[in-house]
Amino acid sequence: MKTKDIILVNNIKKHKEYFDQKLIETLEYLERHNAQVQEEKNKMSVRNQKLIKQNQDLKLKTKDQKAIQYQLSQKLKDKEEEIANIIKDFEKEIKKQEKAIKEQGKIIHEELLRANEENEKLRREIEKLRKENNRYHKMNKRNSDNSSIPPSNDTFRRVANSRTKSGLKRGGQKGHPHHHIGMKESADKIITKYVRKAPVGAEAVFNEEKEIQYYRTQEINAKVKTEIVETRYYISEEGKPISEKKKKQYRISSVTYHDDFKAMMIYLNSKGTIPLNRLCTMMKEMSMGKIKVSESTVISWEKEFYQKSQRYQKELLKALKEEKVLHVDETGWRINGKNTWMHVIASEQGAYFIVSEKRKDTKNGPLSILSDYEGCLIHDHYKAYYDLMRCEHGECNAHILRYLKEGAELDKNKACKEMIELIQSMIHEKKSLMKAGDENGGK
Repeated sequence: MKTKDIILVNNIKKHKEYFDQKLIETLEYLERHNAQVQEEKNKMSVRNQKLIKQNQDLKLKTKDQKAIQYQLSQKLKDKEEEIANIIKDFEKEIKKQEKAIKEQGKIIHEELLRANEENEKLRREIEKLRKENNRYHKMNKRNSDNSSIPPSNDTFRRVANSRTKSGLKRGGQKGHPHHHIGMKESADKIITKYVRKAPVGAEAVFNEEKEIQYYRTQEINAKVKTEIVETRYYISEEGKPISEKKKKQYRISSVTYHDDFKAMMIYLNSKGTIPLNRLCTMMKEMSMGKIKVSESTVISWEKEFYQKSQRYQKELLKALKEEKVLHVDETGWRINGKNTWMHVIASEQGAYFIVSEKRKDTKNGPLSILSDYEGCLIHDHYKAYYDLMRCEHGECNAHILRYLKEGAELDKNKACKEMIELIQSMIHEKKSLMKAGDENGGK
């Protein structure tokens, strides 16, 4: 505010009673504002002086920094050349090391490949040995119960009780049928005895009035009795002529054997598998030396039986091929010291046996005979049977149970054990249905 303005303001304030109040307040406000402005100016002046001082100091520092920078740039320039040389030498060393590392890595890679190949080879060898060991371990534990090994090859072993506990009491259960010899309808000889009390277990016989007539017991016996039947021929004009069969029967010898005896000998030799030498010795001993049949004689009877049974064999085979279900199996058989195969084709009605030199005989074996069979063929999963295309195929439950038993016992497979229980329950159910009158067993 200028001096003349200050004088004017002072005069107004001195004679303020002559002026408007608003004007007086405005002048006072301007006075206070001017005082503040002056104060700010003073502060600004002080700050400006400080800034000027700082600016001077900064210029001095900048000058010093430039001097230091120049010195450092000179030193850095010298160092750059030295560092560049060091870097070049270092890069050369790095390339040299990289080349060495690359060559070494190549060698290591090749060694690793060889080691991996060796490891893989050893792994396969170990796996092969492990499988071989498991196979021998299983073979050592295989028997006729859990594999297709015949019972004749079983070695002595302690048979463990594999039955699971049912929780029932020991002995026969309530309602379980008794198994004993039943009474026969007729007796060949009757002995009458009068006693005070009948033997324990004797069967009571009732009359029409339901009264006990008597008690009875039976004793079964079988005797081997030698019977020699002699026929005497007297020549007479009134005599009867002899048939051609009788004439041929005694052409070679006046003593022959009855057909019943021939049938018994053939049956004991084939069905009973009694060797001929032993069988002939047995007959001689049991007849007290009266029967002295030779081995060759029995063989001739078997040949005769074979010839006479041809028609029956054809009829039997024809009937078997008409069955809905047939079973086939084979086993090794030695004939005259030579290995052969005995085959059987069987149903509930009968059995037909065949002998062949090879197991897979496509000319004379079951594969040829059953080529036109259209029913269901049950076998032991022998692959050759699947060449029969016209029939359906099923695997024998006995063989399936053996394989499952092998898995349950040797591999500890839980699924095999559960499947055994399922099949056994199905078999029991079928037998129960058949016993109840269902001949097909629920089929």
